[in-house]
Order: sequence, then C-alpha cells, then structure tokens
Amino acid sequence: MSRVTSVFPVFTVLDLDEAVAYYRDKLGFVVSWTWGEPVSRAGVTLDDVEIQLEGAGLGAPPGPSVVYCHMTDVDAYYEACRSRGATIAMEIGDRPWGMRDFRVIDPSGNRIGFGATPQKEPGCEADLEISTVSGPSRSDRATEFLDAVLEAWERSNAVLINLVGLVPAGGLNARAGAGSPTVAEMLSHVNHERLCSLQENFPDLCVVLPAREWDPETDPERITQVLLESGRLVREAVRERVQSGQPLAQDFAHPLHLIPFLIFHEGYHHGQIKLALKTAGTPVPDEAAGPLTWGVWRERTPRR
Repeated sequence: MSRVTSVFPVFTVLDLDEAVAYYRDKLGFVVSWTWGEPVSRAGVTLDDVEIQLEGAGLGAPPGPSVVYCHMTDVDAYYEACRSRGATIAMEIGDRPWGMRDFRVIDPSGNRIGFGATPQKEPGCEADLEISTVSGPSRSDRATEFLDAVLEAWERSNAVLINLVGLVPAGGLNARAGAGSPTVAEMLSHVNHERLCSLQENFPDLCVVLPAREWDPETDPERITQVLLESGRLVREAVRERVQSGQPLAQDFAHPLHLIPFLIFHEGYHHGQIKLALKTAGTPVPDEAAGPLTWGVWRERTPRR
C-alpha cells in the first residue's frame, strides 16, 4: 500500500545564493544538497525538516509562500535566530490557537513559522475535558466564524472571475461613458487595490504593486490568473493576522474588516463593468449571469 513519507516545501527565490546564505547563516539550516551547474536548486535542512530552494524562472514566481515548523524549545531557537540577525516578521508569543511561536521572513518574502505546544500546568487536562463536553469551545466557534468570512471572500472572488468569463469578445475595451475606464482597466484597478491594501497593512508580505494601476490588460486568462493569486494572498494574509491576534499596520479596526471593504469596492466595479457592457450594446444576459453571480452567493455547500 502506497503512503506519503515526507513533504518538502519548495520556495522560489529571487537570488538563490543569497537565499542559501540566509538560511545557513541567519536561521542555522545546513545546506544538504545542490543541483545544476550553475546551481539552480538547493536543499537546506534543520534537524528533520528540509526546505527546497529554487531559483527564479524555473517554476512558480518568487515569494511569498508560507511554511510552519513544529519544534521543541522554540524560545531558544528564537533567541538564536535573533542573535544571528534573522528578519523577525512576528515576535515570539503565546497564540490563541494553542501554540507558542514566531515568524521569520527570507529575502524573497517567503515566511517560515516556528512553534511549540506550551507545557500544560498540572490539572489543565481535566479542566479542558470538563469545559468542552457541553459543546464547541469558544476557540472552535471563532475558527468557524473566520472560515465563514473567508468563504465569503472566496465566493466574491469567484463571482468576479465568472464575470470575466462572461465578457464577450471585444468587451474588455467597453466603457460606461466617455472618459470612463474600460472594463479591462477596472479589473486591473480591482487587483491593484487588493495588492495596495496588502502592501499598506501587511508590510511583512513584501507585496510589489503592478507598474500600472489602470492597466488595459485584454487577455482574459491573464486577468483570471492575477485575480486568483491576489485573492489567495488576501485570504491567507487575513487568516494569519486574525490567528496571530495582531492588528493591521495602517487601516481598519480589525483584520477581518479588510474583507467587506474589498467586497464593497469590487461590487461597485462589478456594476460598472455590467453598465459598460450594456452601454456598448453587449449586455450580459440575466439567464447567463444569474447562476454565476447570485447563484454563487446562494450555494449552501462550502466551496472549500
């Protein structure tokens, strides 16, 4: 019977030599292997954990990716990383989800978490058993709520991507009026606002903004790709910040407030896009749009 025996995270990095040096000199990893001439891949290990580093241009675009390592004596390792000059993205602390951990960030924006399960005081096991037999814990309900909000974001992004697929040939150049942005430019602006919000509120992500905010991109596949990626970045950034209990760097009273803000913003442009198509004489028929927009929101089965 086949079984999975190990998993190796693969980080695409901007500069392989710089990345290898960082993991070796700042985080205390050992360079276990390299491949290629010149070297284009490398493996770095810390105890039983291996991370593979891949030079840019071989696969996925560089950073940011995330991996979490469970370990013992996390405080000692934190102090070692700090003394070696590692970039600490989140200071060590006890988290609401039951871990004591910290985060570092590498030169390409990839993030690695290191955490340990705090030792329980005598008697805590019995207290925990008594407190949970009557129903879901407060932590469970909080996790369920977070998942529901992020599910709403997934649906909103799916609706927008579905709308891209409904735009007829030539429709990406349609405008709602003279001087108004084209459909393509509005979609680029939506993606730009997502990344701008991440750059301002999650500086540790090292988000790079597109060169043009209102870029007239007319390749539907390319538009879909960037919306999927920025949607994923928003989802994972908000999840991590809520779970860490840390506020955003610039805006909003709570990290979750970013989600309805973006849904509100994108809902406005959704309407403007449909108006532009109608003005151009190529409206999206209700019978086509309904199942792919309103229908997505009304689904009772989670999309993930």
